[in-house]
Amino acid sequence: MLERTLVFVDTSYLLASFYNSWDTGARSQLEIDLPEVVNSLGDMITQQLNQPIHRQYWYDGIPDSGPHRYQRALRTCNGVQLRTGQLIEWGERRTQKGVDTRLVTDIVVNALRGQFTDFVLVSGDADMIPGVEEATNAGVRVHLYGFGWDSMSSALRHVCDSTTILDPREDFCDAMQLRVLEGPLPPNYSGAANW
Repeated sequence: MLERTLVFVDTSYLLASFYNSWDTGARSQLEIDLPEVVNSLGDMITQQLNQPIHRQYWYDGIPDSGPHRYQRALRTCNGVQLRTGQLIEWGERRTQKGVDTRLVTDIVVNALRGQFTDFVLVSGDADMIPGVEEATNAGVRVHLYGFGWDSMSSALRHVCDSTTILDPREDFCDAMQLRVLEGPLPPNYSGAANW
C-alpha cells in the first residue's frame, strides 16, 4: 500500500497555543497567518514522516454570526478542508458543540477505509482517545503533535504511536506577527535630569 497521511487539526487548540505563547499584553496585537501555518505544518509533517499528505482537516466551531477571519482563511488553502460544528456563546463564555465528535468520527471512518497508513493529530484533548484507539486497532499509525507536555492529555499521548512537541514562536515564527498599535509615542524622559 502506498504510504499516505491525513492530518487532523483541532483549530481552537492550535490558536490557543499560539496566543498563550505570548505575554498577555501582546496577545491582542498578535496576527496569525493561518495559510502559512498550514504550509509550515505540512512541510514539517512531510519531512518527519517522509511521505505525502493527502489532506489536512481543520476542525472548528462557527458562531451564529458566520465564519471568522481565520476560518475564512482556511477555506482558501489548497489541500485543506474546514470541518465545522457550532460555537455557542453565552456572554463572555464560548463552547463548541459537535466539533470533537466530528473529528473523532472522521478519524474512525478514515481508519476503517484502509486507505491511509498514518494520521497526524494536532490536539491535546483526551476526548480524541476513542478515535485514536480505533485507528491504531485498524493498523493506522497515529502521530500526536502538540504545543507542550502540559497542553496535552498524558492518556492521549500514551495511545498514540509518537509525540512531537512544537513551539509556536520557534516552529511558526514566519506565521506570527505583532501588529504595531498606532497612536502617539510615549514621552521620552531620558534627558529630563539635565535641565
